[in-house]
Amino acid sequence: MHFATAAPVSLFIITHKFKSMKKMLTIGGISPHAVKKALLFMKLTFLLILVATMQVSARVNGQERVSLNLRQVEISKALNSIEKQGVYRFLYNSRLNTIHKRINIDVKELGIRDVLQNMFTGTDLTFKVLENNLIVVVSSSPEAQDIKITGKITGETGEPLSGVSITVKGTTNGTSTDNNGNFTLTVPEKGRLVVSYIGYESQEVAINNQSVINVKLSTAKKVMDEVVVIGYGQATKRDLTGSIVKIEGKEIADKPNTNPVASLQGKVAGVYIVNNGTPGQNPDIRIRGTGSIASISPLYVVDGVFTYDINYVNPQDIESMEVLKDPSSLAIFGNQGANGVIIITTKRAKAGQSNFTFSTSTGYKQLVNKIKLANATQFNTLFAQENANNGVTNNGYISIPDLQNNTDWIDAVTRKGIQSANNLSIANSTDNNKFNFSIGYTLDQGMVVKEQLERITATINDECKINRWLKVGVNFTAMRENLPYDATGQLGLARQIMPQVSAKTKSFKVPNLYGNDTITQNLYSTTYSALQNSGVQNPFLDQQNRIYNSDILYRYVGSVYAEINLMKHLTFRSAVYGDFSSENHRQYTPLYYGYDPSTDAPVIVNAQTKVVQGLTDLRNMQTDNLLTYKNSFQNHNLTVIAGATSYSHNIGYNQMWVVPTDNSQPIPFDKRFWYPSAWPYTEVTNDPNKTYSYNYQPNFTAGFFGRALYNYDQKYYLNASVRRDGSSSFLPAHQWGTYWTVGAAWELTRESFMAGQKTFDFLKLKGSAGTLGDQAVPTGVYYPSYPGLLANGQTVWVNPAGGFITNTTYKKAYIANPDLHWETVHQYEFGVELEAFQRRLHFEATYFRRKTDGAMGLYTVADGQKLENLVDIENKGQELALPGISP
Repeated sequence: MHFATAAPVSLFIITHKFKSMKKMLTIGGISPHAVKKALLFMKLTFLLILVATMQVSARVNGQERVSLNLRQVEISKALNSIEKQGVYRFLYNSRLNTIHKRINIDVKELGIRDVLQNMFTGTDLTFKVLENNLIVVVSSSPEAQDIKITGKITGETGEPLSGVSITVKGTTNGTSTDNNGNFTLTVPEKGRLVVSYIGYESQEVAINNQSVINVKLSTAKKVMDEVVVIGYGQATKRDLTGSIVKIEGKEIADKPNTNPVASLQGKVAGVYIVNNGTPGQNPDIRIRGTGSIASISPLYVVDGVFTYDINYVNPQDIESMEVLKDPSSLAIFGNQGANGVIIITTKRAKAGQSNFTFSTSTGYKQLVNKIKLANATQFNTLFAQENANNGVTNNGYISIPDLQNNTDWIDAVTRKGIQSANNLSIANSTDNNKFNFSIGYTLDQGMVVKEQLERITATINDECKINRWLKVGVNFTAMRENLPYDATGQLGLARQIMPQVSAKTKSFKVPNLYGNDTITQNLYSTTYSALQNSGVQNPFLDQQNRIYNSDILYRYVGSVYAEINLMKHLTFRSAVYGDFSSENHRQYTPLYYGYDPSTDAPVIVNAQTKVVQGLTDLRNMQTDNLLTYKNSFQNHNLTVIAGATSYSHNIGYNQMWVVPTDNSQPIPFDKRFWYPSAWPYTEVTNDPNKTYSYNYQPNFTAGFFGRALYNYDQKYYLNASVRRDGSSSFLPAHQWGTYWTVGAAWELTRESFMAGQKTFDFLKLKGSAGTLGDQAVPTGVYYPSYPGLLANGQTVWVNPAGGFITNTTYKKAYIANPDLHWETVHQYEFGVELEAFQRRLHFEATYFRRKTDGAMGLYTVADGQKLENLVDIENKGQELALPGISP
C-alpha cells in the first residue's frame, strides 16, 4: 500500500499529549482548575491554527500545475514523479495490475485532474482528490481479495525441486521453493502463477481461489533449454556463450565399450577418437587438435573428481556426459583445461522412487577391413624377382618341407572376442535421503588370442538433507581389474613373418629344461633365419614371453561434501575428493623351445628365466570450497561463483627383477616362486642377480577462481571467468599463472524485429576468447624443480684405522631451467546456433582458433643440460553439428 500523511492525525496526537499533560500536572500538585483553563486556551489556539491551515489548503487544493514528459513508464512510477514535485500525495494499492501498466505522457503546466484523466484513459483506474492534496487512486473493477496459498513443485518422476521460481504473472510478487519443493505465497484470488525452473518447461497456473496448488514440471524438450554441467556448477545451454555438447547416459550405456569415452566416437564435432583394440587401454582422444607435444588427453571430471583415467567408471552408472571445448567454459579449470574437459555425472536416486534394476549384454567383436598380406605364391614371386634383380640364384628354401605353408598370420593371431557387461543397481529416495548402489562385472576378450580383461566395480552414493539449510553426501567407487597383456607386438609380428611358416604345432620329445628327465611337448615353428632374422619372430613364440603375467589393479575413488544455504540466494559447498590406486604387476619369463623348420629339430628359444615385480601407487587428493550466488531481479539474471581449490598428485614406481646368474638353476615353473621375495629358495645355492628401481613424482597445485553468468531479458548474454593457479612443478619465478576468458551472445529471436517471422524458432550469435594453461611435460622427464640424481664417480677417504673408505658421489641430473614456465594457450571462437521449422532442425556452426605458446618439446635430460627447445602449436578449423532433424 502507498500512504500519505493527513492533518487530523497530527491533531489527534497533539490532543492525546494534552491529556497526558493534564494527568502529570494534577499529580504534581497544581490546581486542577488552573490546569483546565490552560488546556482550554491551548486547544483554542491550535483550533485557530488548524482552521487557517485548512482555508489555505482549500484555496490551493487541486490548483497546482503539473509538467511531465515520460516514455514507457509504469503508472505507479508516473505518480511517484508527480509526488517528487512536492505538492500532491497519492494513496493506492500497489497490487493492482493496472497500476503497473506502461504509458507515455507529455504534459506541461496542466491541472492535476486533467493529468490524471490523461494517464488513466483506457484503464479501470479512477481517482478522488481529498483535502491537503491527498489523492486516492482506486480500480473500478470488482476488487480481488488476497489469499494465502501453499503448494509443492515436483519433477516428472515426483522428485521435489528446490529453488523453483513462483511469481504472480504481471507482478514482481513471488517466492521460491525450499529444499523439499514446498512454497507459501500471498496472491490475488483471480491471478495466475508462473512457475519456472532451469531445465524444465515453464508453466502458468490459474489460482481460481485455490488454497493448495501443486505443480509437476516437465523436462525441457528444447535443445537450448537443456541443463548442462559446467565447471563447478550447471546452467541451461541458453545461458552460455560457448560450445558444450551433452550426451545422455543411455547413449553411452548402449555401446559395448569398457571405456565410456570410446562411445563418443563420431558423436561430437571437433572431437577425434581412435579406439585401441587392447581391452582396458584408453582411446586416443583429441579435442580440437593437438594442444601440446607433452599432453593431448583432456581432463575428466567425474562427480567433481579431476582425473585423466576413467576406466573405473561403469558405463551403466553414467547419467550424462558433457564435452567442453571453448575458452569460456574451460578457463575455470586453469592449468588443466587446455586440452578440453569431459564432465561425467553419475546416476542418483530419483525422489520418491525405489528401483531395482538388472541389465546384461553379451556380444562379440572381430577384426574387419584387415590388412591384405601376400600369400605364399605371391611371396615366392616377389622373392624370385628380388633374387633376379640382385643376381642371386639360391632359393633352396622352397623345397624345405616345413616351409610349404600358406598362413594368413592376421587370421592366425586374431579371433572373435566375447564381450559381456552385467550391472545390478538398487536405488531408494525419500524427501530427505537419496541412496544408490550398483555393482557391475565386465568381461572383454581382445581380438588377439589370449587377451582378456575382467573388471568388477561397486559404487555407492548417499545424499542426506539434515535440515532446510544443510545437505551432506558421500560418493565412493571401488574397482578391481585384472589387466590383459598388451598384444600389439603380436599384430606387428603377424604383418612381418613370411606366410610359409606354419602357425600349427608339432610334437617333439625334448629334454626337460626344468629338470633332468625327457618330456614330450607341442612346439611352434621358428622363422627361417636365412631369410628373416632381424627381430622377426613367430607371434605365438613371442607370446610365450608375455602370457604368464599377473597385473591386478585396485582403485578407490570417493568424495565427501557438505552444502549450506547461507541465505536465500547464497550457497556454500565444501568437498574433499580422493583417488587412490595400487597396481601390482608381476611377470614370469619361462624357458621354452621352438623347432627350426629348416632342420625339423627342436631349438631352445629362451634359455633364461626372469621374474619382474612392479608396484605403482597413485595418491591424488583434491579440495574444493565454493560460494554460489544466484538471483534474478527485474530483467536481470545473475549467477556468480567464487572458490578456492587444491590438488596433490603423487605417484610412486617401485620395481624389482630377478635373473639367476646360473642358467642351470632356473626359477621354477611354479607360481609360488614368481615373487622376488621368494628367491633364493633352499634348493638353490647360487645367489640371484637382483635389481631394484624406484621413482617418486610429487606435484601440488592451488587455485583461486571466479565466474559470472549474466543475461539481460534473456536476449544479451555475458560470461566471464578468471583463475589463478600455482604449481610446485616450476621454480618460484614462474610458479603462478593467470587465466581468463570472456564470452558474449545475442539471441536474435527475442528481438521485436524477429517477432513476425516463422522460420527461425531460435537464433543465437555467440563468441568467446581467453587464455588457458598446461603444465604437462613429456613422459619420463622430471619436472624442472625436481631434478633426479646421477652417480658422479667415487670419493676415496683415508680410514684412520687403516686402509681407505670409498663413497659414491652424486650430482643433479640436470640444472632446473629458471625460464621454464606454463604453456599458454590462446583461443577464440565465434559461431551461430539455431533451431528452425518448428524446432525440427537444430544447427550449430563454429569457427575456432587455438595457439599454444611455449609448448615443452621433446628435449632430453643430460648432464648439465637445461630443459629448453620450446615450440609453438596452432590449430584452427570449423565445426558443423547437426544433432538431429525431426520429421
